[in-house]
Amino acid sequence: MGFDKLWTTVLTGNASQGEGGWSGIPVVMQGLVLVGGRLGFAAFDMGTGREVWRVNPFPGTTGTAVWGFVAASGGRACMEDYPGIACVDITSGKLLWSRALPAAVATCETAIDATAWYVGTDSHMVYAVDPASGRELWATDVNPGAPFSSRVFGVAVSGDTLYATTVRDPQSTSLPKIGDLIALDRKTGRILFTYSTSVPNGGFQGAATIVGPLAIMNDVWGHGLVGVDRFTGREVWRTPVLPSGYITSETRPVVQGDTVFAASSDTQVYSVNALTGQIQWSAIGVQHGSLGSISVCKSLLLAVEFGAGNIIAVDRATHASSIVASIPRDVYSRIGVAAGVAYFELSNALSAYRCS
Repeated sequence: MGFDKLWTTVLTGNASQGEGGWSGIPVVMQGLVLVGGRLGFAAFDMGTGREVWRVNPFPGTTGTAVWGFVAASGGRACMEDYPGIACVDITSGKLLWSRALPAAVATCETAIDATAWYVGTDSHMVYAVDPASGRELWATDVNPGAPFSSRVFGVAVSGDTLYATTVRDPQSTSLPKIGDLIALDRKTGRILFTYSTSVPNGGFQGAATIVGPLAIMNDVWGHGLVGVDRFTGREVWRTPVLPSGYITSETRPVVQGDTVFAASSDTQVYSVNALTGQIQWSAIGVQHGSLGSISVCKSLLLAVEFGAGNIIAVDRATHASSIVASIPRDVYSRIGVAAGVAYFELSNALSAYRCS
């Protein structure tokens, strides 16, 4: 299984001191790799790793707030942090606007389209803002009246519908938890329906993945993947908890065609039929810990150990797996892939590797 280094850029300097440890997904657009870091975000040339620009929209911020997820479209890059949200011009890095929100937003996987950037907060709010100006288009409380914690972990847009996913505490105790999928009108923010998990504990720690008529979520607290009809809110399938393992995908799985690939905390990589929920195969075979995220790069599935650690490569055809020994056990971010190249962040560097 080939995995060849193209470049590594050490992240140093006053603006990026302590920058490593970002857990988001690098986004490649207009020849740039867009990444987050402590106290700012930056763009690097995708071919050479040269830093092109860097910006800190909240220069008075102190502490170690880590930028969450990158969203990019229409020549703009938008990112979130605990102090608020901001968008910049992709080419120049010029700050277009920044604004605070009433609650933290750094845990939410955001979404963007031609008209709006959609952001969820830790206080069960979803906002649609104009990426060019930051003007609020609408705001919706997706769990109105929730007496305890209800955090939006992701939003995904498909057609005229926006899908928000939550982890909600129905009681003052830490358990049980409930996962919600809330469908909203993309233009107005009006709630169309709400689906809540059917198991004793549930919670969606990532955005929904849209496959045909289904919204597929990673139910971390329910130890499975769930497929829900995205038009009616009806649960169509749920992967089982088996003696041989269970799918606890800490982050959003990935889809290729009608197949879902998930990295699980039970140390296995799973292939699941996206339309039926049937587990097609699982792969293990190397000694590694819980897996936290997964990406597809040509013939390989690339899983990263939970929290930080090794990259584990799984051949999609043979299901053989091995640790990528040439990369330090120091990978913090998820892996972004473009044109057969994998981009990821170490504790102090950004790297690019070509997959064969």
